[in-house]
Amino acid sequence: MLEEGRVVEEGAATDVVHAYHRRLVTGGDEEEATSSNGRASGLCRVHEVRAVAGDGTARDRFTEGEPATLEVWLWAEEPLDGVRVTVGIRDGTGRPVGSQMLPDVRLRAQRLERVRLRFPGLPMREGRYFVDVGVGSRDGRAELALAERALELTVFGQDFGASGPIRLGGTWELPPVDGTGES
Repeated sequence: MLEEGRVVEEGAATDVVHAYHRRLVTGGDEEEATSSNGRASGLCRVHEVRAVAGDGTARDRFTEGEPATLEVWLWAEEPLDGVRVTVGIRDGTGRPVGSQMLPDVRLRAQRLERVRLRFPGLPMREGRYFVDVGVGSRDGRAELALAERALELTVFGQDFGASGPIRLGGTWELPPVDGTGES
């Protein structure tokens, strides 16, 4: 990305587009922008992101389908009401797999606040994944914090008859064995 004839950002297209969007929100003022590792000099920052297994241990390796919770720890300099927290998951190549947004979060000033996204069964199949976290204004126009690749997860497969980055989680229905049609 160029600004007044000089390179201000370089890298993968997706990363440069994210940097461009951050500059749009902040007016190009890097002092107020949030960096890709979650540090911010503005009102809010993503302090920590971790994955917690069903047994309560924090770890970065899981088996597909096992219970897991993503914990996001946020810090706000001033009270913030009604912010949106979005957790996005990308595969190892950087392609989005999915995201989920939690609206209307209240962050108290000068303290760590935790939000959790629980999965009764981790939906990702075997592979490497990255977790991104974004905090935005109530109306979605301003990005208050962004932590890209805040967490890397490795998921080991166990369903060898399936493919793709996510588990569909559906159940099969078979016709009756006696051939009489639906029961």
